[in-house]
Amino acid sequence: MSRYAVRRVSLGSTLKFGLVLGTLLSLLPGCWCGLVSLWLIGGLRGFLEGWQQGGIVILGQRIPIDFIDLMRLGGVLNALRTLDDLGLLLALAIALAIILAAVLIIAGVLLLGGVGYNLLAATTGGLVVELERAEPPRAVSVPPRPAPPTTG
Repeated sequence: MSRYAVRRVSLGSTLKFGLVLGTLLSLLPGCWCGLVSLWLIGGLRGFLEGWQQGGIVILGQRIPIDFIDLMRLGGVLNALRTLDDLGLLLALAIALAIILAAVLIIAGVLLLGGVGYNLLAATTGGLVVELERAEPPRAVSVPPRPAPPTTG
């Protein structure tokens, strides 16, 4: 049995692993958040646009009231219209922003873990691993095939 000590880990490979892991873990949630955001913006836009045709009836007369102007939500409604008109481009931008943030966070955490391990291994000697030579797989003997009968 052989004993080996892992004295340090490569920070470059730790960073690459973090980038790949972050991308894989955040791809589906990022796309989902982008599409849900697009759906919510469209729903909120429709909800606020419905407030523009409000009104009250007094003595048989309908008095129209624009609640958007009354509550000074015109800027919000215009911003929602602009975002909603972007459509899938907005969903893609949101997805990419979420994926990028998650990749940077996960890669940063793994990189800090690698730095921490290297500092700790320098003082404690590192992680000791015991390795044992495995037995080679046994060859299975197969009897030779009989020759096909000759007709003649």
